[in-house]
Amino acid sequence: MLHMDPIEERIICLQTRNFESSSFVPTSELEQLLTEEVVRTTVHQSAIDVSKQEETVRIVVSGARAIFAILVFQSKLHFIRNFIEQDQYQNGQLDAKLPFSELALQNLLGKAAGRLFWDR
Repeated sequence: MLHMDPIEERIICLQTRNFESSSFVPTSELEQLLTEEVVRTTVHQSAIDVSKQEETVRIVVSGARAIFAILVFQSKLHFIRNFIEQDQYQNGQLDAKLPFSELALQNLLGKAAGRLFWDR
């Protein structure tokens, strides 16, 4: 049986379908779910280096909730650092750069994880 974290289950429950029957999570609902406290708790439970956790929380809350949610869904949250470092700490909203090309994602995350991210 597949075990999911409660936050992952909550993200799945927020999914809805658009007119093309593609699933997505509405941005407003994602923002309500992924509060700073929830993001911080999730980051603190992850494999992200302790010295980079608070910076990660700040960046996610300021505009990377969609990327965060996709990585949580894939159980690959530690890859959020790849997005932050690739952005060269510009403190812009990472989600504004979505969608990334499949090739860019594979370069950032590796082939398998990049494909999974692209599919989400």
